[in-house]
Amino acid sequence: MAATKEDITEEELKLIGAMRHLRVKPEGIESAQDFEKYVRSYDHDLVTDKRTIPRVSIFFGEEGKGEVGFQTWKYEIQCLLHEGKYPEDQLLMAIRRSAKGEAANILRRLGTSATIVDILKKFESTFGDIDSPEIVLKKFYAVEQKSSESLVAYATRIEELFAQACAVGALRPTQEEILKSVFYQGLKPPLKQFGNLKYETVKDYDKFKVEMRKIENELNSSQAKESKEKETATKCNAINANQSSELKEMKELLKEMNDRIKTLEDQKQNVQNYGNVRPRGMYRGPRHYRGGFNRGQAPRGRAQYTPIRPVGTNTFTPKTPGNQNKFRCYSCHQEGHIARNCPENL
Repeated sequence: MAATKEDITEEELKLIGAMRHLRVKPEGIESAQDFEKYVRSYDHDLVTDKRTIPRVSIFFGEEGKGEVGFQTWKYEIQCLLHEGKYPEDQLLMAIRRSAKGEAANILRRLGTSATIVDILKKFESTFGDIDSPEIVLKKFYAVEQKSSESLVAYATRIEELFAQACAVGALRPTQEEILKSVFYQGLKPPLKQFGNLKYETVKDYDKFKVEMRKIENELNSSQAKESKEKETATKCNAINANQSSELKEMKELLKEMNDRIKTLEDQKQNVQNYGNVRPRGMYRGPRHYRGGFNRGQAPRGRAQYTPIRPVGTNTFTPKTPGNQNKFRCYSCHQEGHIARNCPENL
């Protein structure tokens, strides 16, 4: 229900008068919600225009320092100027706050009355590009992707050179077919080989770059898989080589043990053979034994004793008729004499 003049209070009339004084003409307000949105947007505009100082990235003017380089810093200032939301005094305050190091010293030398145009001109002469259009074009056409460089880093580098060439008037921003051609020609051989079909069929540079990123991702995945398989194969070969070495050592050790066992068996056999050899006339055992056993039979429960050296029983056989010439010498084991008459002792 629309309000009448009688329903408007004195406070509401004051509010209407203030809006008229500020030359504010709200349009499209048909409900309380519309009025609330309008008030909020109007309040935001007031805060933006009167009290807020925009933030600009820190710029030192020295290599390796600050948040951005000169070209990016200049781009931020140009964007703020293009938007037109901030008065010049607020933009000057934002520039003074962002400048550090040598850049701040340059601002100080320009004085307090320097304008934004004066600051940009001085910074351009100090930090801007000094290459001629010919040199910029030479760098642009000679750019190539490094062996360890990603496609994104390579594209960023070549697009920066393209922007420099456009800034000095050597190229136009609309000549993206040249950018696409130089981008493709400088690719690494694997990417260039797999991207040949995409280069012929995809005309737009950005779309072509997306397709090349997909190819790069597939190649990286394949290379990672091959590298993992190689690593696994290398580990398996190392394990097999180690096991083979251990097996060889075990075989050598077993062979050495077998040789030692055979040597001990041979020595034992030689000792047994030497113990079984008896010289002629060697003592064969007693003729009588109290326990009673046949001649040459060992007593029960005992081994037969066979002395190594001959005993006097066989050596000194008494002379009886029929064996006078059958003396046997225990020294040379010959018959016919005894040891003391042995010719070998003479």
